Amino acid sequence: MYSIIFLVSFISFWSFYITSKKIKIKKTGIAMYFFEHPIQAKIISLFFFIATLSFLIIKQGLVSGILASSFLWLLNGSLIIIFAPFDVLKYKHIGVITVVIGLIEIFI
Repeated sequence: MYSIIFLVSFISFWSFYITSKKIKIKKTGIAMYFFEHPIQAKIISLFFFIATLSFLIIKQGLVSGILASSFLWLLNGSLIIIFAPFDVLKYKHIGVITVVIGLIEIFI
């Protein structure tokens, strides 16, 4: 459950990051769509943010959920701002890491 919440939170912050006009990264695929349609991207991002916040509030309670959501946003923001300019973030890497973390979460 937490791996899915982390992935949704990551997508939320990433889509906000992609809509910025100041970034200098390659925009291909879905990143290009988000860059060309910033209003739709921000709506999607806001929906994912509210979904993450709602899931965490349901799972952990009101105050803990809000605190965990803010920590996830800080973590995702740091990761994206550090690694995105170097083109280290690839869709395959994010998918594999999410699957591995999900399997560890299920079996432990």
